[in-house]
Amino acid sequence: MLSRPGPAQHLQFALVVAVLATSSARADEREGPVAVEEEGKAQARDHRFGFAVVPGPTYSPALGWGIMVIPMAMYDLVPSDRLSPASTTAGFGFYTENESWGAGLFQKLYLDEDHWRLKGGGGFAHVNQRFYGVGADASGSFVGMTMEAVFALAEGLYQVFPSGYAGLIIWFRQSRFEGVDANADAVLDAAGLNRQWVHAITPGLRFDYDTRDVQTTPRRGLYVFNTLRGASTALGSSQSYARFSTYYAQFIAVDSEARHVLAWNTAVEAGFGDVPFEEYPDIAGNKALRGYIKGEYTDKNMLSAQVEWRWNVWWRLGLTAFGGLGTVFPSWGRLDEGTWLPSGGAGLRFTILPERGMNARLDFAWGKDGGNFYFSVGEAF
Repeated sequence: MLSRPGPAQHLQFALVVAVLATSSARADEREGPVAVEEEGKAQARDHRFGFAVVPGPTYSPALGWGIMVIPMAMYDLVPSDRLSPASTTAGFGFYTENESWGAGLFQKLYLDEDHWRLKGGGGFAHVNQRFYGVGADASGSFVGMTMEAVFALAEGLYQVFPSGYAGLIIWFRQSRFEGVDANADAVLDAAGLNRQWVHAITPGLRFDYDTRDVQTTPRRGLYVFNTLRGASTALGSSQSYARFSTYYAQFIAVDSEARHVLAWNTAVEAGFGDVPFEEYPDIAGNKALRGYIKGEYTDKNMLSAQVEWRWNVWWRLGLTAFGGLGTVFPSWGRLDEGTWLPSGGAGLRFTILPERGMNARLDFAWGKDGGNFYFSVGEAF
């Protein structure tokens, strides 16, 4: 039976995060504010160098307690560039009590008055996790396994029309799985998980449409992206498959000061061909639903949607309430066979970089099987 943290653990976690958040940020002033065109109006924007090292405890029933450290720098490459968002250099490192660990580095660059958007990064992860099987009808039973993965990505987008960006992407992944014992190995073999190192090089296309006023904590605008990637044994990958993703998010300021914001998103993930397990979408994955354990509900395809109310209560503090619905399924012809999974919860926000609008977030979310805490930097979507 799946175990979950008790009330005492929840309280301890919330207190630790609150203490860390209040002492996590520092900004060094480099230049004064410069006017920037935004929705046809000249507005002030700081061209300062912002730096924060955000340490935070983490908890999940699968990994146990842990620590994640995220050093992050936000800056403008060209102070006279009034249109480009802040570029970001960020790293991450984590370690949990079940001896999972990982580290990586990522870079985002915005150039030539936001005509070019470049992204790159990579890292390594050694994660002792649970394998629940595949599909939206997980029974709660699992076997223990270890996943090791090396990953890297590069992306270059060019502005093809106002707020629209198109370009090329390429991802590299090398991974393997290993069960904790002979029985777990047999389960992984039966499910088709690779226990030897396999790799994939997946080039593809991406299109973004982005009218958000602020990328870190949007108050107004739309964000849409579509990606199509493919791997082929003819080009050196271990398997041949394709992945398509489409994502839509909208942000609406309810009042004139944007202290209340209504945000909602939808996500579609589709797989074709011999898609490896580590490329399966997860209902608890990035920009999907909170309230579920990573790996508990995963399959070749996914649909999800959620809505969130964000309230800037006072100073740097904010509150949120959210809810959503999603499912995973093996093929589009079997969509009606999947179980729809509900999600809901509430959260606390603390602004760690005021000049860049960067928040640390602490959420508690409920799913079909219970609740979980989440701590991270940046909004959930």
